Amino acid sequence: MKAKKTDFSLIDDLLSLQKKLKKKPSYEEMFDQLKMMNLTLKPINGQLADLDFLDKNLIEMIWGIGKLEEFFYSKINQLKSEKEREKFVNLFTQIYNSYYQNHSSQISFTKEKESQEDSATWLEIEIYKVIKPKN
Repeated sequence: MKAKKTDFSLIDDLLSLQKKLKKKPSYEEMFDQLKMMNLTLKPINGQLADLDFLDKNLIEMIWGIGKLEEFFYSKINQLKSEKEREKFVNLFTQIYNSYYQNHSSQISFTKEKESQEDSATWLEIEIYKVIKPKN
């Protein structure tokens, strides 16, 4: 079966996304971009105060999730058929899960949380984008 041109285009776009995630801007640029992304962190389990918000790995992970989110919404609406969307979502989910697994284990907690008595505590957060209404 011959692959459609859109399949190759989609794969090229996903490969380009992976390269973009690997070639990160400076810490300061990531931080500035995060401010413009309007992302909000909401704790589901644990306390946000337990995170070290100056941790470079945390900033890098949230920046990457923001870039993944921007890419997803810019591409999903361009796909015409349900089959194309399904393929895209499956491939994107693999990239997202790989990115998340590679980065989530590197995040630092505050010094109080690094004690052994708190080592069983874990944090689960929801990251979402606040969309401001246009006037």
